[in-house]
Amino acid sequence: MTGVTLNLPQMMKAKETAVKSLTGGIAHLFKSNKVTHIRGHGKITGANEVTALKEDGTQVIYLLVPATCIK
Repeated sequence: MTGVTLNLPQMMKAKETAVKSLTGGIAHLFKSNKVTHIRGHGKITGANEVTALKEDGTQVIYLLVPATCIK
């Protein structure tokens, strides 16, 4: 194959645009469905309970409510 070249700056720009679009779409879905995004690590610690260790070192316990209880 001849005459084919890689334009890395153009490829990276296309990748950044795609990533921004996809992550922006997820952020919109979270917001429209009233989902809280927490950066850190989570662990299931009980029935209907998740404990999150946030990036700042704090720990938060969340109680999960079945979607059928939410109106």
